[in-house]
Amino acid sequence: MCGQCHGNIQLCPIVHALGTARTAALPGFHAWSGADITGNFAFKGKLECWKAFLEADEECVTAFADLSSTILPTVGMFYAIEKLVCQLYLRKTKISSLKDLRWLEENRPNQNNYCLHKLLSKRPLSECITKP
Repeated sequence: MCGQCHGNIQLCPIVHALGTARTAALPGFHAWSGADITGNFAFKGKLECWKAFLEADEECVTAFADLSSTILPTVGMFYAIEKLVCQLYLRKTKISSLKDLRWLEENRPNQNNYCLHKLLSKRPLSECITKP
């Protein structure tokens, strides 16, 4: 029976709900947020990443969409994705660089956010992705 029981997923309603820009950005989002073998991005799971992606501005969405059409990411793409990482850890923040986010964390002694502390421990972003 394997392979005989399957259903169809209607993509048009999904594309309509997300919009064409976010739909085009899905492969880049998937790679950033923890692809098939990665459980999370610096202690943030897919659902938290998805919420940040849905609230992301046009610049971030365009950067994810452009990831699939270029061999090497541009500086602008890195900047936009860095801004989304800041949004992932501090929703609705105007902070757009990890350097500023690190400064904020270091100067808020009463704030005990382990995940943010681990992300901001001056490690490269590539080291912040953990396996399940």
